Amino acid sequence: MSNTETPATLSIDVRTLETDTLRQLIQQSRTVLRNRRLIPDATVRKATTPQLSDDERTAIRRAARRFQMSAVTLAEEVLALREHPTLVYLSARDDTTLLLAPLVRVDWTGNGGVALTGHGHLCTDLAHDRYTSAQAAVNEYVLLDSDRRPQLRESGYSRYGRWSFECVVGPACVEAWLQLRDQPTRTALQIIIAMAGHEDTPQEALLTWCLGAVTRRLQELADDRTVIHGFLGYPQRTLTVGDLLRPALQRVRKGTAPCEVLTGRASAGGNATRVAQPEWSQPLVRAIERFLVGTNLIAPDLETTDLLDMPLSDVWERYREHEHRANLRAGQLRAAVIVRFGFQEIEWEDETAWVRTNPSLPYGMRPYQIRELLKKQPHVIVTDGCRIYVNGTYRCVVEGRSADLPYADHVVRRLLAVATSHRERIHTLTGDLSILTELFAPYRQARIWDLVADAPEAAETVH
Repeated sequence: MSNTETPATLSIDVRTLETDTLRQLIQQSRTVLRNRRLIPDATVRKATTPQLSDDERTAIRRAARRFQMSAVTLAEEVLALREHPTLVYLSARDDTTLLLAPLVRVDWTGNGGVALTGHGHLCTDLAHDRYTSAQAAVNEYVLLDSDRRPQLRESGYSRYGRWSFECVVGPACVEAWLQLRDQPTRTALQIIIAMAGHEDTPQEALLTWCLGAVTRRLQELADDRTVIHGFLGYPQRTLTVGDLLRPALQRVRKGTAPCEVLTGRASAGGNATRVAQPEWSQPLVRAIERFLVGTNLIAPDLETTDLLDMPLSDVWERYREHEHRANLRAGQLRAAVIVRFGFQEIEWEDETAWVRTNPSLPYGMRPYQIRELLKKQPHVIVTDGCRIYVNGTYRCVVEGRSADLPYADHVVRRLLAVATSHRERIHTLTGDLSILTELFAPYRQARIWDLVADAPEAAETVH
């Protein structure tokens, strides 16, 4: 008989145990298995994470369920990010510095969002009432306060999260900032961060604010009757672009929030804000926009630079000259596209239109004759009003992205939409692809990049 005795096996009928006893037995079993490293430690305890506070452990447990990972793994990631943080410093020329941190984990499912920053700060109970979930996603940046905590504010829609990020900046803006050769002024830095949208560069963000400030100042001039007095011939001093911008810049420098300067409210409904333009001022604002687009707004101090001392009358004359040239070139391009892709000019529904049909229309036909003939053969019509008809049926084709172009260019975009392979990406033309492909088969190899250099002949007119 062996000197070693086999220990008796303990057998317990768990069906006879009370609930509390079962829970205690399960807890003891898990402890033994964790200590023997037979199962992973999936809990976050004070003994194993002394660096974390009780509130942080609670937040990690909640966030781990949202991120579909163990609490221990998330805790280790948080501690690793705190040891090696990823931060971006945005500095002004007077040594003012703003701090940004990227979002490395984000979850917006459910009523509230959860996010983990690149320096190991966990934000829970978030709402995105000021931006879409796509604008507060992984790799976006959030603004930090002096304690390196994300700047948050009370959400205006607390049913879906209590807190909102004060500012979310897109990676395109941060990348463009890091490539700047000149540091902006402190005022410009504040404006850029307040206005930067998802894809804006610093120049674009500053330009957006400047146009909003100009629009608001023009409205103020209208409200105090300055515009009316000028219209009636009262003596007026010559206004410059700087006269419209500098009052707003001074308010920002003295502490007013950039968005409040534009809207009169302490906060805006999103990172980038455009002020609604009164109809009378829209052409003048476009003229000022053309001037500012060609100006480096980052390098100078906009409050003192003489670059903005351009009289509004000169800005307007430059704009009119540019519009004239742009419309002329747009008309030339439209004529070249019409010739290149075999369109014929006709009259359709009492307006000018361009038709492509096979065979081509005979010369000298009357409008009613054209209408009867087109009923018998495949055709596509693009009108001067930018409407498209395929075999007599209207097709809704709209711009995928807004563009401030000469009107002839909008017609060109419709012509190219049906004449080139771009039609394959337009949902409303899906059922017409076979007809359009057949109509423009002779022009399959046609190219458009040299059209402006050509001297287009007049398009054939059949009426």
